[in-house]
Amino acid sequence: MAKRNIRTIQYIEKTLRAADGPLSTIEIHLQICKKWPTHAPSMPRLGNLLARHKQFVKLDYSVGVETMQGGNSIVRKSHYNVHVWELSEDDSTRRDENNGERKNA
Repeated sequence: MAKRNIRTIQYIEKTLRAADGPLSTIEIHLQICKKWPTHAPSMPRLGNLLARHKQFVKLDYSVGVETMQGGNSIVRKSHYNVHVWELSEDDSTRRDENNGERKNA
């Protein structure tokens, strides 16, 4: 794992632990943007981090999101699905919050 991703992964884990339930990719991104407004990862990078690390589990369902864009006369609606994530139950894949190393099982 690249060193630059360790802090981001640790914060994603912390965000998912603090949440009452699973979070969508958009909700995770909004939490990261609140903490690091100028240095937040892009949505594609965040999706790659979530998908490639075993401590994050993509659930079998996705959430539909509707957006509206436009001015007074033109309104465009979009509907798309985003994935929902939670932490893995396997403690051996979780990282220690202090230094990013794997915890001993």
